[in-house]
Amino acid sequence: MLNIDTGTVDDLPKIRAILEKHVDFPANFADASLVALCERIKL
Repeated sequence: MLNIDTGTVDDLPKIRAILEKHVDFPANFADASLVALCERIKL
């Protein structure tokens, strides 16, 4: 079964905060969105 997550729009403030907090790391939007998703679904 394939589940498509639609919560990314709601994660945008968290994604931005992750990128700002870790500005010294070579992370991009995709990296930060995966971190936010994992935190949201408690993975």
